[in-house]
Amino acid sequence: FGATLSDEQLDQVANYVLSLSMDGADVQKAAAGKEIFNGQAGGCHYCHTKEATGLESQGAANLTDAIWTVANVPAAPTAEARLVAIRNVIRNGINRVMPAWSGRLSDDEIKQLAIYVHQRGGGK
Repeated sequence: FGATLSDEQLDQVANYVLSLSMDGADVQKAAAGKEIFNGQAGGCHYCHTKEATGLESQGAANLTDAIWTVANVPAAPTAEARLVAIRNVIRNGINRVMPAWSGRLSDDEIKQLAIYVHQRGGGK
């Protein structure tokens, strides 16, 4: 979205995203960011939903939990550093690729790994 949103809009959306699961967001910027997130300008809600819980079928992250799979936001030492990490993801996007594990793990190991990953994401 770096070519779509202005720096100010990126900052507002980053504050909104930060406000969903962590402290340190600017309340006024987060309110403006929510409008962008759920509006045509940002359109973030198409993949992340209006509630920001993410479309599982799209692989879109749930932004309301404390699980950060792309940017290491929890490790950032300050609120500004967290915002920088979030802005970078919004600006540049991500390109995820998972390699095939066929032939590397047995069917049982793949099932065990799937259960482990599901539980780590909060599944029961």
